[in-house]
Amino acid sequence: MLPFFENKQEQIFCRYTEKMSFPAHLHHHVELLYVTQGETEILIGTQWHTASQGSLAIIFPGKVHAYRTPADCRTIMLIAPLSFSGPLKGVYRDNQPVCPILCAEAVPQVLVENITELTHTQEDAVAQALVHLILARVLYGLVLQPRTAYDRDTLLYSAISQISHTYRENIQLSTVAAQLGVSECHLSRILSNGTGVRFREYVNSLRVADAQRLLSASELSILEVALECGFQNLRTFNRAFLAYAQCTPKEYRKRFSMAAPLHNARIAEDGSPKGQ
Repeated sequence: MLPFFENKQEQIFCRYTEKMSFPAHLHHHVELLYVTQGETEILIGTQWHTASQGSLAIIFPGKVHAYRTPADCRTIMLIAPLSFSGPLKGVYRDNQPVCPILCAEAVPQVLVENITELTHTQEDAVAQALVHLILARVLYGLVLQPRTAYDRDTLLYSAISQISHTYRENIQLSTVAAQLGVSECHLSRILSNGTGVRFREYVNSLRVADAQRLLSASELSILEVALECGFQNLRTFNRAFLAYAQCTPKEYRKRFSMAAPLHNARIAEDGSPKGQ
């Protein structure tokens, strides 16, 4: 099964988020993160960037990315299928920005207005038109270079893609390394450098992020959620969840269970962060 953050259909997602922390992942959509308050750290490819208030991060399709965001940071996240870029599809598919962060001074006010309007637009036609405008205007501030070394040709991309498809199983570093034809030591180092955490921590972060979605959007029991996401028992799940989410699964469900799940909404407004 594809993880929920890779399984987006032809839909537009745009919402306010708080404490937008999420493990390294990838998909084939265009993703923008506009910082309205505070600052956040964003992994794009193999490099961490800091995006402060008023700045805009742009993640092109197929780029590994992750977020580390403190509680006082507030953002607007936009995820749009590549098809919504219209005649610019080839530009986003075949290039990558030299610097994927636009500082506040380089983000035009009209672009901010477009993104903000998109958070509360209910009409599909209007939303699609706004996405066209946003993706076109973003390019004016970027210096692009050809994507000569596409991420799917790198070991980090391959490893994250493999783990993303199997994290709910009893996955082991040795198994992934063997499938990719590299040593465990080498793969461990690549993952640690690219994600900032060790293999087991990374797998657990994916499982917890998936569990957050299920806790807020389903009626499964906490034990059922734990087993569904790949944990072998409730004790291990509770420990990993507390370490990653800074609260227990029960507390998380109580706080976010009434929020509309992102994957069921075409346009979600001011939702609670449950991953992408």
